Amino acid sequence: MSRTAACLIGGIHRWMEKLTAFLNGLAGDYMEEVGSHLAVPMAFYREGRPVAPGDAATAGRATGKVAVFVHGLCCTERVFDFPGQPGVTYGMMLEKDLGYTPCFVRYNTGVRVEENGKRLSRLVDELAAAYPVPVTEILFVGHSMGGLVAKCAIADGFSRKASWTEASLASVYLGTPHRGAPLEKGVHLATRLLGLAGFPLAVSLRDFLDFRSAAIKDLRFGRVVDNHDGFSRVRQLAVAGTFTTDPGHPASLALGDLLVRVQSARAAAASRGLEPGADFLLAAGLHHFALARDMGVYRKIAAWTAGKPVPLPGGDEAGADAQARVFPVSDNTMKPKRREPCPSF
Repeated sequence: MSRTAACLIGGIHRWMEKLTAFLNGLAGDYMEEVGSHLAVPMAFYREGRPVAPGDAATAGRATGKVAVFVHGLCCTERVFDFPGQPGVTYGMMLEKDLGYTPCFVRYNTGVRVEENGKRLSRLVDELAAAYPVPVTEILFVGHSMGGLVAKCAIADGFSRKASWTEASLASVYLGTPHRGAPLEKGVHLATRLLGLAGFPLAVSLRDFLDFRSAAIKDLRFGRVVDNHDGFSRVRQLAVAGTFTTDPGHPASLALGDLLVRVQSARAAAASRGLEPGADFLLAAGLHHFALARDMGVYRKIAAWTAGKPVPLPGGDEAGADAQARVFPVSDNTMKPKRREPCPSF
């Protein structure tokens, strides 16, 4: 096969992956219910292909420290790929820098978040049972809705007293809507208003919008599982983005990373999101998907994972490879800047 033909086939395969992921996110629960072959079963993936839990990492590379990556709605594990840098992901760098073995999950993102969390919990059961070395640490890295799935998986593991919950646990949430996503809130409101309108076209449009998957509807509030007591020993890091470089700008306050507001990604209240004392980082100047593949964000995640203090901006983060200012946030960071009064003449 010629190189051109191979590239063409590879490109078509990638687009089919994206289309399948989009359809799963949009109506994956229905697809699974009717037995569609397009419904994606949850599995570990390597190089675009499903692998058995015991083969999620090759025996030669397996370490006791495992990093489980969980993508978000309408995506695949390729969301973690750095653009134009084949093979470069947070997982690859964590393996190189800190000795973590990366395991990437692909799943049907249209299924309810809590159900996907239970499936992930049992997939980690299989991973731990078949893993070639004892698992001593597990780091979950969830992007967007994937963070909610990871949190549900941890809660399910604690409730079942799964053996892997005895390991040292940590979880990183990248742009995760712990308090819901504004887009789903808007769609829910639109369906209510269209239903009240009553005329046929409005009702038809309401029915069309209401066909969206159960997982999308879960994003209205984001809270899909109550915190388990075991979370008190899980290190948690929430990372939020703002699409402007000024986190106090009105647009940043209103839109966050364009899909998730900072307040939702931060979710400081234990009853609605993270445990008290969970760490929080703000990536100013990054949109929602860039949070999954930015060198500045990676450096902070790596430092936090290693248990080191997360430094303030400066130094090498002013370089071209850091697309955003990433830093710990105080309550004052997100306050709009006061305008200086105009001088009088």
